[in-house]
Amino acid sequence: MNRLLSLFILLVSSGLLYAQPTSTTDSVKCEHAFYISLRPQTLVYGIALGAEYQLSQKFAFETEFVSHLWLLPRDFRAVALYPSAKWYFTGQVGHGFYAKIKAGVGSFFSAFSKDAEKRFFATPAIGIGARFQLRKGWGLGFETSLSNYYTFGDKRRIVRQNRNSQQAQSDYLRLLLLSPASVADVYFVVTRKLW
Repeated sequence: MNRLLSLFILLVSSGLLYAQPTSTTDSVKCEHAFYISLRPQTLVYGIALGAEYQLSQKFAFETEFVSHLWLLPRDFRAVALYPSAKWYFTGQVGHGFYAKIKAGVGSFFSAFSKDAEKRFFATPAIGIGARFQLRKGWGLGFETSLSNYYTFGDKRRIVRQNRNSQQAQSDYLRLLLLSPASVADVYFVVTRKLW
């Protein structure tokens, strides 16, 4: 976790070095915009929708609903909710580069996890990304984040098929890369400004 924090600090500080200075004499009124977002690539295996609310010129609050519902084995299906805070270190909310801190909570449909018996998970994460306005309220962006996940909840009795070690490793790798509890998350997003 210390390495994640060090990487996050390095990324944010390097972004600050390249940030464009803003004049303190400009009196720009904050309009408190509201954006919705969709990760198109996740439609292959689920739905990922987000809502972002502008708190000031540089800060926004976002909540994402991420689900993995189809085209994956039942063991990997999950839903999660991720509230997060964003700080735009260049540009302003909806257009620029940002750092993000988020904490998610979710549930696997079956109790498949690194503990093999717990169904619920929590994921603290840090990330960076960018959003760019295209035209007429539409935008495009990308984001990458690093996280860790912790399982909790009652232990459940699970009946599993016998799996050899190679299948178990493959299952664990798919869990880490394809679930809402994935360690590394890289995606692009389409946004729409509602007001």
